[in-house]
Order: sequence, then structure tokens, then C-alpha cells
Amino acid sequence: MAAAAGYFVVLINNEIQNEYRRNRVRYINRNLRDSSNPFELPERNFVKIFRLSKESARYVINTILPHLNEPQRSTSIPPHLGVLCVLHFLEHGSYQESVGRGWNFAISQPAVSKCITQVTNAINNELNNWIVFPQDNQSIQRNKQVFFEQYGFPGIVGAIDCSHVAIVAPPANHHLYPAAAYYNRKGFYSINVQLIVDANLKIINVNARFPGSVHDAAIWRMSNINWHLENRYLNDNLDYHLIGDEGYRLSPWLLVKYPGNHPQHTPEGRYNNHIVRARSVVERVIGILKCKFRCLLRHRTLHYSPIKAAQIITSCAILHNIAMTFNVPVIDEYIQENIRQNDMPGGVGNFFMQGVQKREILTQQYFNQ
Repeated sequence: MAAAAGYFVVLINNEIQNEYRRNRVRYINRNLRDSSNPFELPERNFVKIFRLSKESARYVINTILPHLNEPQRSTSIPPHLGVLCVLHFLEHGSYQESVGRGWNFAISQPAVSKCITQVTNAINNELNNWIVFPQDNQSIQRNKQVFFEQYGFPGIVGAIDCSHVAIVAPPANHHLYPAAAYYNRKGFYSINVQLIVDANLKIINVNARFPGSVHDAAIWRMSNINWHLENRYLNDNLDYHLIGDEGYRLSPWLLVKYPGNHPQHTPEGRYNNHIVRARSVVERVIGILKCKFRCLLRHRTLHYSPIKAAQIITSCAILHNIAMTFNVPVIDEYIQENIRQNDMPGGVGNFFMQGVQKREILTQQYFNQ
């Protein structure tokens, strides 16, 4: 009996000590968070850690703050630190636990996970107006003018391309697509992200809903922007278009290069040179985006479900546009990813032939001499 009583006394003492240690850690973490102020960092260091300037970070925090959960306890994470922790995660692309320990955040892995969910949801819902495809004539004309002034190619409102963002293998019974659908031709699981950008390196459309095995051209065929441009074309809006690489099917609202090699002094060669130069903006944006937000890099891999990974990707695109508007410098060198799909989709329809005709007219009118 005495031995049993002694055993329980030891258990109680151990539990008291463990509880003391837990409270001590919570106290230390709370003091670390309360005493840390990232906005006291030099501007360059702040941009390097959070990928936004102090001004743009305050804008993001103030915009989404009303849509984040209010702290319920004295040890709760201040909302502004939760947002900055998520920005650091997007920049760093590391595991949640190491991000929570970084830069005096003193945030546990479960808390980081909760912050990522809340903040990315808020960014997607409250800041989605930062990615807008031009609809009115004024915006369309402005995009066309900037592209023409910079690249000498008429009628362009945007350049389109896709890029793979690595994710972990989804569950076999994933409800959107079979897990195998996310395994791409490069040999890893991914989401194939469609981006349309303007000449000022801003993203005007992002589509992160399709698995990695889906071809760029198939994503475009199912895109709302494709249907929108087709409807405008059928309503006699003929004077503008997107440009893409040879993986896309030619149409009057999406122009691509002439197939084959054409000497530079020929009209077709000059057309090809100009369209390649103009289309380089989308490759630059992909490089900048993955440079800023390393969580999108191939070897970082998003350890989330496809739905949550898509929210993270879209959040990065929104933050990219905010950073461009606030003139936030890109600290690192660009990381270029060569995403080329050389297999032309088959089939020739009326729109293809009309695209051929439009390409010929532009070539003769602008690149004949």
C-alpha cells in the first residue's frame, strides 16, 4: 500500500513539473511575441523576410484583419504576427515548425497551420480584386498600348502560360481528381497553374484548379477567360487577343508563332521574333513569382491538399500584384523555369482557320518590312 501511494505521489509530482514546464514555455513564447516588432527591421531586411514592404504589409494586414479570428486568450497570437508568419512561410517555403520558430515568432506548428488556413482564406476572399482581367474598353486599350509600345506587337491584352507547382501525392480517394491525375509528365505530383499577365508584369488571371497531368491547352479550353473572349469575338470584338506558345491552339483571340523556322528578314520571321519577345513577360512573371515565394519552387513541395495548395498559390499571385503596385524590389535573382510543351493539339476547326487569317493580316500589316 505504501509503495502504491509513493508511486502516485511520484506521478503527481511529475505532472506538476510537466505543467510548470508547459506554462513556462507559453510564458516565454508570449513574451517573445510581445517584445518582437518586425516593423522595426530595416526596410531591406523586412522585404527579404516577408516579400512585402512595410507599407504594403500594413495594407494587407489592415484589409484582412477584420476577417481573422479575434484572440480569445492572453497567450493567443496577435493577428498581425500571424499574418507576417504566413508571409514568411510563403517566402521561405519550409516546414511549419521551423517557420514558427523563425524570427522570434515563437509559434507552434499547429498554430502556424491554423494561421496559414485563416490568412490564405482571407487573402483569397478579401483581396481577390487585385487580379482582374480587363473587361472595359479603357483597360483593354491601355493593355494593348503598353504591349505595342514595348514590343511592337498590336492588339495584345495579355500573355498566357502554365507552370507546375509541386504538391505531395493526394489521397487515392481524393474527391476532385484521382491521385494519379496529379502526376505530371516531369515525374512529380503537381498543380498545373495557368497565368495570364500584362506588359507591366502583373497577373490578370490565375487558374490553379487543375492537376499536373492536364495539358496547358486543355486548361485553356476549360477556362472562363477562353469562353469570355470567344463570346466577345462572336459579338464582333475582333481587335485584341492573348499570345501564347506553340502548345496552344491558334484562334482569333489567342495567337501563336508560325510553325517551323522562318528567316528573320521574312514577314513570318519578324512576326515570330516579336511574339516571342512579347510572350517573354509571362516567363519573367513565373520566375519572379517563384523567386519571391519559394513555397512554389519544385523542390520545396506544398504539403497540403490540392484545394489548400490552390489557395496558397492564388494568395502568392495576389501578393505579387500588391508588391508590384507598391514597387517592392525583388531582392534575389530571378529563378527561371522553362515550361515548354511542344506537342501541338490536333484538330482544325473554323476558329483555327480564322486565327490563321488574322495572323496573316497582322503579319502583312505590321511585319512586312
